[in-house]
Amino acid sequence: MKSTIFKSVVFIATWAVLFSCNESMNAPDENLLAKDQESQSTKKVPLVVIIKDNFEGKFFYKVEIFDSNPENSSATLLKSGLGTKDLSFSTTVAVPEFHKTIFVRQTDPQKNQLIKSFDVTVINNAITCNFNL
Repeated sequence: MKSTIFKSVVFIATWAVLFSCNESMNAPDENLLAKDQESQSTKKVPLVVIIKDNFEGKFFYKVEIFDSNPENSSATLLKSGLGTKDLSFSTTVAVPEFHKTIFVRQTDPQKNQLIKSFDVTVINNAITCNFNL
């Protein structure tokens, strides 16, 4: 009987210790740190991508924004989405401060790709990437 009571007390004490530990009280707020770091080490680039459509508006085109030329294996994808002939792809991209250029790639349904690059060192307004020009 005493061993059953002893085991019960140990069990309850163990659970009390486990549930009383709150990591969020001891650990730094990771979300706050990430937001602070992002604001100090990135710049926001507004971007509008006008699609070059070869299929009379019947399909969506994949749009991807990279920090370097996507033909290089080291390119990092910053943002992606879809656009059509009648619906441009609009977004705001967080670009690392030390990057001078971003690359925009459009891929059509037949996997044909177009790539354009843009200087992001001085940004006064939204960048318009027009694949028709």
